[in-house]
Amino acid sequence: IWDAITDPIMGFLANKTRSRFGRYRVYLLFVPIPLGICYTLMFFQPSFTGLSLLLWVLSIQLLYRTFFTVGNIPYSALSSEMTKDSHERSKLAAYRMFLGYAGAMTVSVLTGKLMLAMNWSATENGYFYVGITLSVLATLLFLISYQTTFELPSKVEKQNFNVAQVLKMLKINTPFWQLCGFIMLGMSGVVIFYQSLSYFFK
Repeated sequence: IWDAITDPIMGFLANKTRSRFGRYRVYLLFVPIPLGICYTLMFFQPSFTGLSLLLWVLSIQLLYRTFFTVGNIPYSALSSEMTKDSHERSKLAAYRMFLGYAGAMTVSVLTGKLMLAMNWSATENGYFYVGITLSVLATLLFLISYQTTFELPSKVEKQNFNVAQVLKMLKINTPFWQLCGFIMLGMSGVVIFYQSLSYFFK
């Protein structure tokens, strides 16, 4: 529900962004540190209980999801600004998705091994220390992505539509609704896959 609110807002803001660092690339530069902090805090074991613990977990999760959105929406859109060739855009998107899933699987496999190698205990903030390690690595990867990507100069004046016009266009856009359906099915499969993945390695 939170993503359904923040994703369109971030898409709108990213599309309006203008900076000397680029329209979408700029977020690769400034999001990693707060995103990494929130990611790490999700695995911190506070001494709270009851309602205080619930509010802590909810707050950190919403903060993380917000910063994830702020980084991920522009990052996902960046490939469309790097080339005007639809085939190249498709290849960039495919590489991004494949490597993203490969990275997630690597984290799933190596988390336990890293804790064991470093003698970190799960009951004594071991996952928190893993979170710090992975956040530092992710921050470096964000900065590498910033350095190795670019945005083509925008030459075409974009059309502006109000909300009513956009909703009217979406209403009759059958391929859009088909794509939404496939994405929902695909993401459901991804969630089920990752929720069960750890049990195979366990």
